[in-house]
Amino acid sequence: MSRKLVSAALFCLLLLFSNLCALAEPMMRADIEQFDAGEGKVTKRFCNTEQIQSEVSQWLTKDVQLAPESKIDVKQGLIFKIPLQPPVQVQKLNITVSELFVIVNTGPQLRMLVLDHNRPFLLILNRDKTSTFFSLLKERPEMHNNPSL
Repeated sequence: MSRKLVSAALFCLLLLFSNLCALAEPMMRADIEQFDAGEGKVTKRFCNTEQIQSEVSQWLTKDVQLAPESKIDVKQGLIFKIPLQPPVQVQKLNITVSELFVIVNTGPQLRMLVLDHNRPFLLILNRDKTSTFFSLLKERPEMHNNPSL
């Protein structure tokens, strides 16, 4: 039941994050999209640079763990859709990730939703590992007046 819920949530996210930039310029990397769960829409787009790709690849290869829960319930907060080109191998989970969704809300850890051959994986990442990522986006989103972001 919980895998179906995760799959349904991911499908909804994928629909909300459709990106036409990748179709227009196949040689360019698809943009990073910021989705505001409270507003129910994409609110910003960011250039998906080589530095960001490197930072996110490091998260996946060194810093992530499987989340103990398998349910996602995002009513408030931001979700960043990050396409990875080329896809990243996560050896400890034996999966390949070409796109991930970083879920930013309150708490000491961020959740990341990834797909491998349509199998969803919910991962956790300590918030302190993300400061470089947000600096590279040239923005530090403030969630619920939380200065720790």
